[in-house]
Amino acid sequence: MIKGAKLAKDLGLDYYEIKPAFVAPDKPNQLANTLSIADANALMLEAKELEDENFAVYAKVDQMETVFTREDDRRYDDCPGHKTNAVLEADFDLYICSNHKTPEFVFGNLKNQSFKQVWHGEQRKNILRDLNVHHCEPRCRMDPLNNIVHEIRIGERIVPLNLPTPDSQTHPNFL
Repeated sequence: MIKGAKLAKDLGLDYYEIKPAFVAPDKPNQLANTLSIADANALMLEAKELEDENFAVYAKVDQMETVFTREDDRRYDDCPGHKTNAVLEADFDLYICSNHKTPEFVFGNLKNQSFKQVWHGEQRKNILRDLNVHHCEPRCRMDPLNNIVHEIRIGERIVPLNLPTPDSQTHPNFL
């Protein structure tokens, strides 16, 4: 993490992101995490020490523990977040998300159909109908967005008409 942050800064990048990673069930050859949560958090905080007026380190320290506990405490039963996270691969297959790049989660192929046909097609509808988010990786990339949508749906969160100015310390891609 530190070497990556230093390299990013030396290359003149504006920021470096550090997020928890996990071995997804459909990626059996991916290397497993070997750091303890405490060691990973310490490295993320050390990387943040490289920040200055021209370089920021965005680290999801608070999310690290929840990713590795592997507990499914989702309050929602669907994945509206997939609409912002679909993955188009080099072979033109469109997948529901980066954690489910397996044949059973292919919405369709953009060589054979238009995006509109794939997005509104039966294959996507069937995948979404059959998707059990409680079998997905805990704290997946879309979990924060799915929680927000769920809270709005059940009335726990109100969407303000006049949104406040974003906190300059929070990266716009982080929920």
